[in-house]
Amino acid sequence: MIKLLSEHMADMKMQVDSAEMTDTELLLAVYKEIIEKLSGVKSQRHQLILEGVRRFNEMIERAGGGYTAVEVADLLGISPQAVGKKRKRKQLLAVRRGEHAIYPVWQFNGNEVVTGLKELLEELEGLSTIMKTQFLLGTDSEYQMSRIEYLKSNGLDENLRRKARQLGAQGAR
Repeated sequence: MIKLLSEHMADMKMQVDSAEMTDTELLLAVYKEIIEKLSGVKSQRHQLILEGVRRFNEMIERAGGGYTAVEVADLLGISPQAVGKKRKRKQLLAVRRGEHAIYPVWQFNGNEVVTGLKELLEELEGLSTIMKTQFLLGTDSEYQMSRIEYLKSNGLDENLRRKARQLGAQGAR
């Protein structure tokens, strides 16, 4: 058995010196080596995911950060449960942070939700929170500002609604 494992390890280019190991030590060494090789592949994917999450969180922070549900409730003069209902009805955009959600500050204008945001979120239905956020925070070459800034300044017009509808339709495929 030890001879077969040693040959197999050589074929796999495993770095284990089995010459003076007990069977248990050899099995543990092989197990450790396999786990390290597998975790290397997994950790590359994991690192890419973590990098994407980091960049998304940076985008949210650059745009002003987020409120907790309690802070949104205070801001809007409603209960935290009502905030949760607005989130579930897709009237507010929430970003998961661990077990809780934050509500990006850019979706509020003073003590109310930006007028027209609910309708834009309906057009973007089916897209991920990341895609919705990128759409709203992204600079639109036609407007020379982000779409959320345009919405706050000019209100919802058919052109902005059409842009959201087109992206929502692409994402639904």
